[in-house]
Amino acid sequence: MGMHFGFLAVEAPQQVLEQALAGINARLTNFGPQTTLADLEESGKHEDPTAVQSHGHFTLLYDSHMLLTHDVDLVVELSRLSGKRACATIGETVSGTYFFAYANAGKLIRAYWHCHAAQSHAWETGTPLKVEQKHAFDDDLDGGTFVEALIEIGIGDLKPVFDNARWKPCTPDFDFEAKRTIPREFSDRIKEFSTQHALAEPPPIEWVMREPPELKPSLGERIKKLFGL
Repeated sequence: MGMHFGFLAVEAPQQVLEQALAGINARLTNFGPQTTLADLEESGKHEDPTAVQSHGHFTLLYDSHMLLTHDVDLVVELSRLSGKRACATIGETVSGTYFFAYANAGKLIRAYWHCHAAQSHAWETGTPLKVEQKHAFDDDLDGGTFVEALIEIGIGDLKPVFDNARWKPCTPDFDFEAKRTIPREFSDRIKEFSTQHALAEPPPIEWVMREPPELKPSLGERIKKLFGL
């Protein structure tokens, strides 16, 4: 079925997430009462739903447009502000884009970035996780490897998150042109690497037709299926 969303977790209250987002000139504006991800999609209020919730000691961000969850430097900043763990993942299986970043107390532990439609091989730093010894991130077609990685770093059982958990729907506002206070150390490294290893002739993208609305499963059911829950 494939993936097309980003997911971020920080071991801290939502205020820490908001403080870090302000460093990249982004903010989240709540636009409605708490709801499930499935109900958020079915409401039709936003084509690309964004939502936050608390899960144990973590604040979680679901980012279907993947604009807030692709920044290694943001993950490092979140872990610096919290003094604890922060992690972000992206899976977009049409273009073959895979992203994983994990930091603890301001130190980047592991990061991985690959886009099969644009570059010849992956950029990565840090020691691979145990789960990567069994399944590479860019072999992940259903979210299972990402979930195992999140469990490995201690985020815990994610089944309640995508079952009937209540999320706060948000509208993301960002200005990527404005000067940011969070450095672009790792973002610049990835950009330079991607430029140096860009494919001269990107492979054609295979498009998959979506099911008609009346046959399309809810977002909650799709995510549970993607994560093998």
